[in-house]
Amino acid sequence: MTDSLTLRLRLAVASAAELGEEEAATGGRRVFLARARTDTPEAAPSRRVVLHPAAPDGPTREALVRRTDQLLVLTHPAIAAPIATGELEGRAWIIDPIPPGIPVLQRLADRGTLPLREAITILRDVARALAALHRRELTHGRLWAGTVMLDRRGTVLTSFGLVADATPKDDLHALGALAWEMLVGLPPQAAGSWPLRTYRPSAPADLERLVGGLLSRDGEPRPGRAEEVLDVLDHFPPLTPEPIADFLDGVAAGGGRRSRRRRGLMVTLGSLLGRLRGS
Repeated sequence: MTDSLTLRLRLAVASAAELGEEEAATGGRRVFLARARTDTPEAAPSRRVVLHPAAPDGPTREALVRRTDQLLVLTHPAIAAPIATGELEGRAWIIDPIPPGIPVLQRLADRGTLPLREAITILRDVARALAALHRRELTHGRLWAGTVMLDRRGTVLTSFGLVADATPKDDLHALGALAWEMLVGLPPQAAGSWPLRTYRPSAPADLERLVGGLLSRDGEPRPGRAEEVLDVLDHFPPLTPEPIADFLDGVAAGGGRRSRRRRGLMVTLGSLLGRLRGS
């Protein structure tokens, strides 16, 4: 049964999106899948509508508009800027695009860990996007395996956070956590404080130092800019996107898919538990 607030939200966003089923509801924040008005009924949801709680528990419409305008000015292939914002009965809403492809979180659920060169390529794409954001004094603020999408063209960042005091250092720390999770299969909180190559012996020493620096505590050496991360990652050979495209087409790379899927469920659970601990 559809509640009256959902019906009113459907009308409020009707010019930009056709509201679909509710995906999540936590802390007064409600998230709905949606389609563009031009999408066919059979098409997968291409948009996500987020209805925030009223201020001060949630952002004001003015804050959302300001954030959206800042992101729309930035044209970058790895950044999916919000589509529209508005307000319903004192509650701000925002429409984000859902790029075609799969999130890194799903890729990890299928495989457990990512091949080394693929993980490095994803990190390089994300670091370039962060560098573009930080140059304009913007941040992502919500970077994790669920907000990094993979498609045949590369990597796309979605679902930007709205934390007013998020800093570039916060983004870089999140990049280190993403790197660790892709290479080890667990969030760093769940894996302990051992060096990266304890879990992934094939990782280059430079990559181990980079990830360790990104995850270091306050007061310890840590890259201060995304460009410093790129200086390290650009020394590794690039990877063409075919392996990611194969997975998008449902083609498993080799045997053992069932065991990888079972292990992947543990990865997904570990990721979600790690985020709950940090929230």
